[in-house]
Amino acid sequence: MIDIDNIEIKYISNLIPNILLSKLIKFDITTISNLKSLDEKEFCKYPTVGKKVVEELIILKKYIQNNENIILSEYNKISPKTLPYEYDNVDDNIISLLEKIIKDFTSLVENFTYKSDKTREREIRNIDILKKSFGIESKQYSHDKIAKRYRLHRERIRQIISNELIPDLQKLLNGELVEDWNCKINTNITDKFLSYRKELVGEQIINQKRIIEWLQDYGIAKINYNILELLLNIWEYEKVSVSKHYFLKNNIIYTQKSVNNDIYLNVATKIFALLRNNVLPLHFDDIVIDILDDYVVDDNFIKTVCKTINEIEIIDDNVYQIKFENLASINNYVYRLLYEKKKVLSYEELLHLINKRLTLTNNEITLESLKQTLRQDKNIIPLGKTGKWTLKESNVSIESQVNLILKSCRILDKPLNIDEITDFINNNLNRKDVTKRSVSSNLRNYKKNFIKISGNQFILSELKEKYKNEIVKTKKPVKKNGALKIDEVKKCCVKVLEKQPNNSIKLIELVKTILLLEKNYSKMDVYRCITNNPLSFNKFTDHSGTKYVSLLEVINDKKNNFNKYSWNELKNILEKELNNIFNSNIQKTYPTTLSDALDSFFKLLTFDISKNCPENSDLAERIIPTLNKFYFGSSDRNDKLNYLKQIVTSQEAFFKKLLFITDPNSYNSIKSSKKGFGSVIDHLAKIDPKKNRYKDLNSSSQFEFGKHCSRAYNNRNIDAHNANFWTETEIIETKISCLVFMIYGSIEYYNEIMKF
Repeated sequence: MIDIDNIEIKYISNLIPNILLSKLIKFDITTISNLKSLDEKEFCKYPTVGKKVVEELIILKKYIQNNENIILSEYNKISPKTLPYEYDNVDDNIISLLEKIIKDFTSLVENFTYKSDKTREREIRNIDILKKSFGIESKQYSHDKIAKRYRLHRERIRQIISNELIPDLQKLLNGELVEDWNCKINTNITDKFLSYRKELVGEQIINQKRIIEWLQDYGIAKINYNILELLLNIWEYEKVSVSKHYFLKNNIIYTQKSVNNDIYLNVATKIFALLRNNVLPLHFDDIVIDILDDYVVDDNFIKTVCKTINEIEIIDDNVYQIKFENLASINNYVYRLLYEKKKVLSYEELLHLINKRLTLTNNEITLESLKQTLRQDKNIIPLGKTGKWTLKESNVSIESQVNLILKSCRILDKPLNIDEITDFINNNLNRKDVTKRSVSSNLRNYKKNFIKISGNQFILSELKEKYKNEIVKTKKPVKKNGALKIDEVKKCCVKVLEKQPNNSIKLIELVKTILLLEKNYSKMDVYRCITNNPLSFNKFTDHSGTKYVSLLEVINDKKNNFNKYSWNELKNILEKELNNIFNSNIQKTYPTTLSDALDSFFKLLTFDISKNCPENSDLAERIIPTLNKFYFGSSDRNDKLNYLKQIVTSQEAFFKKLLFITDPNSYNSIKSSKKGFGSVIDHLAKIDPKKNRYKDLNSSSQFEFGKHCSRAYNNRNIDAHNANFWTETEIIETKISCLVFMIYGSIEYYNEIMKF
């Protein structure tokens, strides 16, 4: 409670006669303490102070002495309210303090005594606009929605916040009296806000990461981001809208009014694109030179941009690069890794390093996708046939191993054994990847180039006259009489398999049967036939380790769709790629295997409905060749993106065809009413019963392939999306989701499809 002597005269002016009040003000007698100590005899000597004024002073002194409760009551009625009302915790941080201040301030405004109901209604509306704009005790709304709610223009909402509410809050935090509401904040709190504010002085552009670090320096870990955004507004920072700048979508940026936000966003986008396209680190000078082609900005501004964009990192003094996870393609991942490691890397090493870097992003690439996308380009080249890759500008030799052996023999110019050749290649020709085993294999396979002599040594074939007495003679393999060509062995295998249940037999049994039927065959003839015809035979191992062979297609059937579309080869790729998804413990157990589901998927694609439903009759021609091109013909990200668009936009036709063969009446109803894709799925009740297709990826479920349904369905109009900025990983993920969505439909309606 305030000491009565410290109360200022102005707060009890209603109790003081005007004739006395004017003199007290004139002679700077401001507090009750000053008034009590004023001697009447001395006071009457003041200029213009008469007998009447002195009498009123004596009366007032006695009144104050006898009516302290009335004096205090009068003071409390009109004295400034100190916010927050309850402040006894000196450890409160500025976020929680501001939250208390705003809560008490809004309560003060809402309970204020107004001269008219109209004024009260307007002020309470303004407070509600503040709450809705910053999500304080309310859901957060955009200015557009708040404007619609109160039947105002969006600009008027901005004016109310910027010109009416924020200035009052600025006065509060600066320790000033807000006269309209007769309130102020505790002096200690003012000092605390000012000390925090000093840390940001001079920083015209800040990002959320910088703000979090700043607060953590003060021990603030739990942050109410709505209150934080209001505080930044009070300190004259505004949140920059990045909605039109795809590259910056994951950034939260605040700038002061002196910053041109359009220039900031355009420069940030250009630097992002420059660093991502370059892949490798760039010196600051190169960034400046590129920016100055289009914008007149100083070096400090460009450095600030680089510092505030989350995806950009500084790796050395004045050297910047885009973060690894924000690179655009798998090829770029590989290029960066090869540059950093400065050595050749195998597929397996690259896969491990890439997925390790992508761990925090919840992204992952497969070995299959790495092998599919990693092609020769201007920066990356394969190291012979070793499965290893290197940078083109590196000094690593990429000669074939045969050439390396030839070079070794010519340089050393003497007979060499395998160890000597390997050591020379490793140490003198700088090819550490070449092994003794590969050297031995090449010496045996290239007999036109190399000749074995005594002592397990080898010479070049051009020296055979010199070493003719040392050449090791080998027996030429005698061909068995009546040996047949590989296609004749294939025909024999097919005949045997066609007589077996499910066209399947143990591999060892097949070999025995073939050798009984044709004594001119060898075991190797059969094994070679099975291995060299993956489109005709499927070799697999059961859980006990027994090897089996099954027949994949009917041979020499010119009308066979399997041959027409190269389906078996494509099916093998799809099975490998989708196996983990369909056999995941997260999904329910289906009686249908993935292999069966792919067969029903293929049957639905190729089933002829040209007479009754011609609009969806070309589905096989649209999807299967595109998939073949995606897996076997695409050489870069742009190719994959073009093929993806065809796959994505074919989904609707696929499900319409499925609906046509399972429920033609519903299909005709949808067709006549011109309803869309969503209505088609609604009529296919077994598919996506939880409506995951209408949810985003975060809220959709893993069960029943919900996330794949969401991604596939929401990207169905891919041409309308900004797909040109997609990374290669995003393209592959979307392709997989589209396939999962369609094959999921083939599983759910497997029995209906297989009836036809």
